[in-house]
Amino acid sequence: MTVRKGSPWISQLERRRPAVALDDNESADTVIIGGGIAGLATAFFVLRDTDREVVLLEADLVAHGATGHSAGQAVAAMERRFDDLAGELGEERVAQGYRETLSGWERMGEVLDSTGRRDELIRARGMAAVDSPQAVASLLRERDRWNAAGAHAEVAVSDGIAAEGAVRIDGPRLASLLGTIDRRYVAALCAPAGVLNAALLTEALAEHLLSAHPDRFRLYERSRVRRLRLGDEVAATAAGGTVFADNVVLCTNGYTGMEIESCQVPVSVGNVKGVVGFMAGRLDDGPPGIAAFFRSGENSYYYMTRRPYSGRPLVAIGGPEKELPYGERYDARREYDEGAYRRIDAFARETLDGYDERDMEWHGLMGYTPGGIRLVGPDPGVPSLMYNLGCNGIGLLASLAGGWKVAQQMRGTLFPPSMFDPSRLARDKLVRLV
Repeated sequence: MTVRKGSPWISQLERRRPAVALDDNESADTVIIGGGIAGLATAFFVLRDTDREVVLLEADLVAHGATGHSAGQAVAAMERRFDDLAGELGEERVAQGYRETLSGWERMGEVLDSTGRRDELIRARGMAAVDSPQAVASLLRERDRWNAAGAHAEVAVSDGIAAEGAVRIDGPRLASLLGTIDRRYVAALCAPAGVLNAALLTEALAEHLLSAHPDRFRLYERSRVRRLRLGDEVAATAAGGTVFADNVVLCTNGYTGMEIESCQVPVSVGNVKGVVGFMAGRLDDGPPGIAAFFRSGENSYYYMTRRPYSGRPLVAIGGPEKELPYGERYDARREYDEGAYRRIDAFARETLDGYDERDMEWHGLMGYTPGGIRLVGPDPGVPSLMYNLGCNGIGLLASLAGGWKVAQQMRGTLFPPSMFDPSRLARDKLVRLV
């Protein structure tokens, strides 16, 4: 069987506009660097909620980076547990971060309504499954933390597992809810989630902003920023020219390599890792849904998304990752690790009935920041630099929430301390120096 290479989400893009590159010097109030969901969401809220003039610079094409190479999930989740994060950052900062992440659902609704794409979000159940009875207590604590922040989560356990406050179901029913034939899983954290094509939404956002704000929004693609000068005025320089602005928002996720000139080194410098995530797709059956599978003795996890694709359900599976050496530029056409797809196939054969081989495969670049926590807001030492940066594996709702928060901060709104505050990296530097 021939395996199709390339993202299924990008293949569905309905692009109708030409790519316009920066070809002269320009000025604006705000320049946003990065044309994925984080960059376009930030532009959306800045244009909607302020009177600022915005220029967005994208190195390639809108939605062709991490946004177009994702698993197609909308889920309020973190790759680390609350208790683990709170031990580093404090409970209230983490709780505020959870509340901000959950606000991504409201921001999602606003974006979908404005772009006329409300029907494209398919509501589904999100589940995180474990195979060890010893892990159930941790799931219950995580449920309580999310619910305290405003979520509506439950823990389901199979018969024979002692777990006060959990929903008890039999093993076959739990496996059915997870969409797997593998009976090893004994419990799952369940919460509302959704599936959608984030690349389609991001392109729709670009078209909407160009139409709704022709006097205040300009978008330049194939305009990689090679040098960024920071100070009272910022200057973002690409091959065709320089954009001068009052401030800049970095929404570049795992894409690094930009030369930065600044009297004080921004906290993001040296603190963003590019990580290649590998995914495979199989045309299958079953209702839309999202599941993550955590196995005892394994440091990583696998995730699975079911959603409609060209008239049939598509199962997308990911998990294997490869960290890029610092400074190495990601190449979407390169074969980074063929063994990653074989590992996905092995997991899928244990998980899906009748699975033999993947129909398609793709990879994308994720951005990981220290602690696996997104950066949102102003740099503590360079106030003209702001961030909505670092998916850390799960980024859609956090990108939307981050874009809204950055826009409100430009208006002067103050927020409670949050785990997403870039100032946490400045504190880390002080600790290392001492």
